[in-house]
Amino acid sequence: MRKKAGVMKMYMLTKFILISLLFSLASCSDNADDLRINDDINQVAMQLDDLTASLNRGVLNNAAILKIYAAKLKVQKPAYGALMDQFAQRATGDNPTISDFEKRFQQAIVAPRDTQSEKKALLISFKTLKAGTDKQMYDDSLLDLINTIADLSDGQLSRVETPRRAAGELPASQLVGNPQYGHWQQESGGQSFWAWYGQYALLSSLLGGNRYSYGNWSNHRGWSHYNDYGRSRYSSPTQRRQHDTTMQKNERNLKQYGRNSGRTRSSYGSTRSNPAYASTLSSRSIKAAKAARYKSSYGSSSRGSGSASRSSTSKNRHSSSYGSSSRSSSYSSRSRFGGK
Repeated sequence: MRKKAGVMKMYMLTKFILISLLFSLASCSDNADDLRINDDINQVAMQLDDLTASLNRGVLNNAAILKIYAAKLKVQKPAYGALMDQFAQRATGDNPTISDFEKRFQQAIVAPRDTQSEKKALLISFKTLKAGTDKQMYDDSLLDLINTIADLSDGQLSRVETPRRAAGELPASQLVGNPQYGHWQQESGGQSFWAWYGQYALLSSLLGGNRYSYGNWSNHRGWSHYNDYGRSRYSSPTQRRQHDTTMQKNERNLKQYGRNSGRTRSSYGSTRSNPAYASTLSSRSIKAAKAARYKSSYGSSSRGSGSASRSSTSKNRHSSSYGSSSRSSSYSSRSRFGGK
């Protein structure tokens, strides 16, 4: 009996130690997540300030090209003047994308983080914000606007860093699917059509009015930075869920009516959306910025206006994907958002 009691006592002690260890590990995990969230807040705030300042100083390559292309198309096709002003605004520090990042950042700062699941969700939100506010990533995202202008120029302006237009690809199709410019609108029959926001409504004439269907787009679209690279990296979790739900519905409808796109599966799961391919293209846009972007694409006058931003940007490219390791942990969002 005495031996049995000793074994039972040892069992209870071991159980107590294991339970205590599990609680300790859970506590450590919670503390680690809190530290990561605080670090992310500092990092996103710094990157937002850096991105805004870089745009305002005009030191980002694609931002400089976008302004030049927009100005040239305004002269070539005055009817697109207001639209080009909207495009060019994305190359400044005061634009809808930056505002969207700021809104998402403010929401993340005040979001609850009492439970482990809430903390994990916050970490995902900050991951996308870190990617989106990275100034090289943002600069690359402007390729879709640049190449839309190139496609509208009747060959006067060259595409930058992307392949030629695919067979059947319509101008502005690079922007379809991007929630910054419009949304998919589903009709009673189940088919979805792309609806532009008001300021971009002029683009609808290039895509057959409001009748540009998901099937047409998925069958004929070419490469775009947002759909093939950025969507999975810097869209908010809510935007990604909405997009995935829409895509699934559209694919089911296409199959149901015998119009399986075929192209859509490759659009989001093959070479074009392969991270290695996208990373190579993104890397190429950095390495080739000085060599390729300011040659014959838009004439000698634009080379002069872009030289300052080229020399400045080539010296100040990111040393890492998400900012410098020397950032101060004491930095907070209070300078931009009034927080503590």
